[in-house]
Amino acid sequence: MKSVQQILHITGFEMIRKLMSWRFPVAMTATIVILALAYVNGMSSMREGFSYEPAYDLLSPFVESSTMVLAISAVIMTSDTLSDEFEKRSGYIMFTRPMHRNVLYVGKLLSSFLLSAIVLIAYYSITLIICVHETGHIPSGNLEGMALAAMFLFTVTTSCMVFSSLSPRGSMSLTLSFALMVIAPMFIKNMSFDNEPWFSLSYSSDAIGSIALGELPVYHMIDGVATSIVHIPDATMSAIVFCVYSMISIMISALVFRYRTW
Repeated sequence: MKSVQQILHITGFEMIRKLMSWRFPVAMTATIVILALAYVNGMSSMREGFSYEPAYDLLSPFVESSTMVLAISAVIMTSDTLSDEFEKRSGYIMFTRPMHRNVLYVGKLLSSFLLSAIVLIAYYSITLIICVHETGHIPSGNLEGMALAAMFLFTVTTSCMVFSSLSPRGSMSLTLSFALMVIAPMFIKNMSFDNEPWFSLSYSSDAIGSIALGELPVYHMIDGVATSIVHIPDATMSAIVFCVYSMISIMISALVFRYRTW
């Protein structure tokens, strides 16, 4: 019971600290900019009528940009949350109280995820409001896509915890997290694969959009065999990949944080 109270206290303290710092305003500013760009592209696509469903044309830029929004938010909220404890030596003060390192770890993880979840809710709420206003309805699959987006957000958050636990400075963790979680996926998404890269976090994140937009693989007959030219990630497999990445990341970062010396 005492550990739970300590976790809640740390979570609340960290959330307030990040809300009052540059982190949350920067994350929300990036979200608003991406929303504006997605709206312009979505309205243009809807006027062009690329598909049979105007709502899909409108939503496509929004859902395709959602992973970038979530990755940016997770990186900003998480990347220095553990490394700061070592860089600024705040642990010397924190651990003068009877508190296990795992308690501090869980509190920091929850605070980072919950703040990013606020960004997720804001992004999807605005997206769906725009969709209803412009088309009169919301296509089925968007709630499932939002649930998968939350799983992706947690996975990126835990991955950033690994970088933060290993980095000697917050700036190094921030740079590494941004490079691997935001920039690298942009290049990976443009790569072609002979076999389905189901193990890739970047590839699995595309399932968020495929669910929301109702995308299905297109098969062609090649030498009498039905072959998909473009791989479409399966939502169930993507969810499993997210869970595996999250569990491994938590085990590594928690272990490093527990035994790393100040």
